[in-house]
Amino acid sequence: MTLESGFNLIGHLTARMGLGRAARMTLGLVERNRIPVEIVDVEFEGLSRTPLESTALVGNIDAPRYSATLLQMNPEQVVDGLLTWDEGLLGRMQQSYIAAIPFWELSTLPDHWVDFLRGVDEVLAPSRHIEEVIRAAFSTIENPPRLSYYLQAVRPPSRACAQRRRWFGDRSETTVFLASFDLVSDPARKNPGGALAAFLAASAHRDDMTLVLKAGYANMVSASPEYRALAEAAASDPRILLIEETLDDSEAWSLLASSDAYVSLHRAEGLGLGLMESMALGKPVIGTSWSGNMDFMSPEDSILVPYRLVPVMADQVPLYREMNGTAVWADPDIAFAAQAMRQLAESPETRTRLGRAARESSERRWLEYSQAQALRGVLAHAANPDLASSLRVERLARLRSDVRARAATARRNVSLAERSKRIGVAGLRAVGLKPPAPADEVGSGPLRIVDPYEVDV
Repeated sequence: MTLESGFNLIGHLTARMGLGRAARMTLGLVERNRIPVEIVDVEFEGLSRTPLESTALVGNIDAPRYSATLLQMNPEQVVDGLLTWDEGLLGRMQQSYIAAIPFWELSTLPDHWVDFLRGVDEVLAPSRHIEEVIRAAFSTIENPPRLSYYLQAVRPPSRACAQRRRWFGDRSETTVFLASFDLVSDPARKNPGGALAAFLAASAHRDDMTLVLKAGYANMVSASPEYRALAEAAASDPRILLIEETLDDSEAWSLLASSDAYVSLHRAEGLGLGLMESMALGKPVIGTSWSGNMDFMSPEDSILVPYRLVPVMADQVPLYREMNGTAVWADPDIAFAAQAMRQLAESPETRTRLGRAARESSERRWLEYSQAQALRGVLAHAANPDLASSLRVERLARLRSDVRARAATARRNVSLAERSKRIGVAGLRAVGLKPPAPADEVGSGPLRIVDPYEVDV
């Protein structure tokens, strides 16, 4: 059966997190180019959701409508969250051309990511950093899938208005530096402590500078030493503001628009959306000059912080802990960053010049992004696929074997109480005391498919 040209987009479309934002960007780009699309929203339990501004059809993960499936999810979510709980899902998805869009930050891919990515038809790398890391991983693989660069860009909404008094109160007359981060992404990687250290060094003996720390999902890591240090600094120093509340998209843009400059002394970024969005608003940015953000930052439009590469030492995200000592990330120069913050505080002219250059480079990037060349390439490849080729069959068979192995491990790791609950629910359904499972329910895995247009706000 030949499927109509278009995309089946599967991802965390309503999640308030970087992966969700990236999925919404892809959906917006597809719709802007009037490419047919259906969507499947996969929910992270425990994370808040945002309303979806789209009129796309809601799809069925079991029956792809269009010729190309875009998996805007990372491999461990696809494999451990979906495929290991529904082994037949891969067979149904492979009726279409499968393209994965992974986001990764470190210098080396985990082995099980490589196991998954080598089984799809194409990988779209959303930054040159990710492309280089995947290309290195594929260099030892015979007959790897296509690897294409998928340029990313943003344009601010017209409603992104500054509200300095709302956000900064009596600090609104000072030079405000913003650092934002989701703490579920690992404080060691996002390194908000680096921004704090640079600010304290830059603002010693002066009261004309303010640091705003916007923490996402602070409740999940409130007991961590890194977060306690941030909270204690904000409680003891009126020049440091800590914002913990959950913001909708318009509020998040307003916060960015209200600040004078954005700071990210990250150790690794797959892309760096906070930096990208601030530059699109015409804000000067200070960022570590390594990893995904180097796609869109240059000495002409940003302040690039030098670094040295050091072994990864992460303690929160299990996937990063697996890479401790084997991968590297950046250790930014805090003294240099402090000097840059002082320079921006003391020179409105420098802020204006860098902000103007940032907005201009962002607009040029947006014009290129809007053409959707990578996505059009996927559609071209999907138009004449050899879905029964021996190489594809071999790749998918290998992936199916990897999925089965991980499924066995995942099910062994499920607690006795959880297994008992699942068996009990299945039994009640069998005798009619509970309604049957919904058609779109994904096994008993950690993720579930939800209606993207039903979001409690």
